[in-house]
Amino acid sequence: MRRKFLAGNLKMNGCLSSICELVDAITTRSKNFHDCDVVILPPYLYLNEVSLLLEKSHLSLGSQNICQFNNGPYTGEISAQMISELGCDYVLIGHSERRNFFLETNNHILEKVKRALENNLTPILCVGETMEERAAGQTENIIMDQISSTHDYIGISQQEKIIIAYEPIWAIGTGKAASENDVQDVLSSIRRNLETTGDSVTLIYGGSVNPENAQAIFEQADVDGGLIGGASLDEKKFVELARLLQEV
Repeated sequence: MRRKFLAGNLKMNGCLSSICELVDAITTRSKNFHDCDVVILPPYLYLNEVSLLLEKSHLSLGSQNICQFNNGPYTGEISAQMISELGCDYVLIGHSERRNFFLETNNHILEKVKRALENNLTPILCVGETMEERAAGQTENIIMDQISSTHDYIGISQQEKIIIAYEPIWAIGTGKAASENDVQDVLSSIRRNLETTGDSVTLIYGGSVNPENAQAIFEQADVDGGLIGGASLDEKKFVELARLLQEV
């Protein structure tokens, strides 16, 4: 079922004290926001501490990544079961930085989605195109290929549990967000192509979202929320984004 959804991806930023201070400030400032789901995605090492801070709030906890395997000799990896035991409800999968820096493929991402669903985690599946692909008119084909490489291998009931985050690669960390019309066009095409689940799936946008451009994006008919990077490191900006989303 579609719902308003905002996720703060803290990436590999901060230290224990600064992350706890940030999350505490966000929970304090967002006590009146009950009409949208708000999720914090801290670095792995701080999941437990953030979980404790969120216990008495209506905010949820998520992980930035998981391993595609259940367990075994995979040095440095973290399993879906492990993050579930730490209180995570959500997990980010297929972020463009994972695809780019760690060479994650659609097959890796499919396996991660399966592991998440097996452990009752809600996957936030990231999809997006490069500027070259956009210029070549390949945006829809690229994105639907990324989605179908996962959705074609799981049941419809499982598909409905996945949140899809459109994050054009050219907008990540650049300060250049896609226009609200571009965002709407892409999310509309995703709904249209997902014939069975399109009306019920939650679709969000990520890519240089800030309080100045968020309202125009959130007002689009097929936009259910945002995946926030840089602005999530500023509690005032992040809470303002939650307020804007709630009031749309």
